[in-house]
Amino acid sequence: MVFSLYRGGLWVKQKLASYISSSQQICQNTYDTETQGLRFLLLTSTALLTTMSLLFIYSSSSMKGIHLTGHSTMFLKKQLMITLVCWGYLAKCYFVSEKAWEKLPLLSYLVILVILAGVFIPGIYPEIGGAERWIRLGGVQFQPGEFAKLTLILIMAKILSRPGYRSDRFDQIVPILCFFAAYGFLLMLQPDFGTTVLIAAVCGVVLVLSGISKRLFIRIVMIGLIAAAALIAIAPYRWKRLTVFLDPWEQFHSGGFQIIQSYLGFQNGALLGNGLGESKQKLFFLPEAHTDFILAVIGEEIGFVGVMFVMLCYFAMIYAGFRISQKQQDEFWYYACLGVTLMISLQTLLNMGVVMGLLPTKGIPLPFISNGASSLVTYTLMISVLLVASRRYPEKREAQARQWHPPDKSHVLI
Repeated sequence: MVFSLYRGGLWVKQKLASYISSSQQICQNTYDTETQGLRFLLLTSTALLTTMSLLFIYSSSSMKGIHLTGHSTMFLKKQLMITLVCWGYLAKCYFVSEKAWEKLPLLSYLVILVILAGVFIPGIYPEIGGAERWIRLGGVQFQPGEFAKLTLILIMAKILSRPGYRSDRFDQIVPILCFFAAYGFLLMLQPDFGTTVLIAAVCGVVLVLSGISKRLFIRIVMIGLIAAAALIAIAPYRWKRLTVFLDPWEQFHSGGFQIIQSYLGFQNGALLGNGLGESKQKLFFLPEAHTDFILAVIGEEIGFVGVMFVMLCYFAMIYAGFRISQKQQDEFWYYACLGVTLMISLQTLLNMGVVMGLLPTKGIPLPFISNGASSLVTYTLMISVLLVASRRYPEKREAQARQWHPPDKSHVLI
């Protein structure tokens, strides 16, 4: 018995020593002078955007909360809770092994695929706003389509990083197209045309940067454009959104009402805004003021200067993401960082384009700011991918070794 206790004590001692050693190494890499500036940009921009999110969600949703439940903080409390959870996860992600992320792609993809397939079961997806995009499991309601963005990026990175992979061969790209098609089909059954187009755009850009041949890329794009045109033609409301985009004033009392109210919000805000809490458009004039069109409320309350500050935060985040991906020596992490950074940047551009009337109206939230737990959790996970990848740099290297050398792909599309 004494011998067993002695062996048990040795085992505990070894485990503690191993844990302390790994923690010291992680902390050492965390404060590596080469990458701490990029981490600072990521964390600071994320903190600023989530803080602004809480401020303007309360401002834009307080009247709606009073109307629905009698409490002005109805939406703020939910968003604050999920924000604290997300920040708690970011604080712990430094201690998450990168190997765990590398083993995650296929399993996470299949889990989201099964959840999305629940659209075939009546009653699983309640109809909200004419679409079945939200599912309730264990008392928690979330949007699987948001998580599909990250899982598809990870499975793409896994395929593109396989030994001997060549993007100029169609048979090598077929798995990626199949993984996307499965998600796209289930998303369109909800229907969720915006998310489908968004992940298609990200997949297309990643394939271009992986070295897909020009001829093959053009064929895939043509097929995608034909499919998108067909989906718009068979759905009258999608076609109406396109005609409203061309001339919203002609259909002011129907499809053009929302975007015109958004215009008025930006116009009222002018350069410096009307002041915090002084938005008039949020008083039941602007639909979805606390979600997809929250940027219009920001523009009205803190003006052009405030909108430019938001854009600056996104620019810092996106710059850090691309720099981290550029420095990766491992192809999986290169494509994973590239994919999540592209997803953040494209969704931000799409939302701002819609709110400012530069694109047809579509229900796409503004990352980190719009109200919604699923979106915030998904994009927090994307930031954690970048943070975990940023700590993979060796502490000391020669200058030449620090530069990322892409694989030899003479057939890269120019």
